[in-house]
Amino acid sequence: MPRLPIPGEDAGTWGDILNEFLEVSHQADGSLRNINLELISNIDITNPEDGDVLIYNTQDSLWVTATATSTGEANTIARRDQSGRLQVADPVDSQDASNRGYVDALDPFRIENTEYNSGDDKLVITISPGKVDWGEGNITEFSSDTTVEQTPIDTETTYYVFLNSNDSLSISTTDLPESGQVRLGSVATGASKDDLTVVDLRGVLPVPAVVKPSIDPVLFYMEVF
Repeated sequence: MPRLPIPGEDAGTWGDILNEFLEVSHQADGSLRNINLELISNIDITNPEDGDVLIYNTQDSLWVTATATSTGEANTIARRDQSGRLQVADPVDSQDASNRGYVDALDPFRIENTEYNSGDDKLVITISPGKVDWGEGNITEFSSDTTVEQTPIDTETTYYVFLNSNDSLSISTTDLPESGQVRLGSVATGASKDDLTVVDLRGVLPVPAVVKPSIDPVLFYMEVF
């Protein structure tokens, strides 16, 4: 097989080796030989765009360009964006990949994050999106993460988070919901205020609240007495 000369190993023959290598693509006069188009005749590149990739189409026996996106667009190749994120459509089959919006809809009003701000002596609790039907057309829906704050806070104290029928969140040190409220969870401080313990209380209901789940797991039906 033609190759390039190796320095220090091809003394006396390096010229012949180099000529053999160059003759693969050059004529004796130095002009380029005709390229064997048969090697690339099965590649169809039409108006390629940045980020496109080549895939093989078995039906037409061609290598063709395909669009690669990070936005979950149908009939495209998945490609992570510059931040490493990738979007996908809502799953249908059990083996499908899922996305955050779909998961949040199945697990609504979850305590997603807690943070203690020592400068403001403030507890910040983040609740995931969700939708609830209180009855008689009264629906509360959070389409994105929502925060609720408590300031100041104490050590070794439990703070209960409530969803209210007036489309708001509230925090209390009393665990019993009032009329038009349902408990979502609790956040307890330890010996230090930044030592936080989260408990999920959705579905763990003290009297007098009663929750009737509907068939649709995304939509809760709640009656508060």
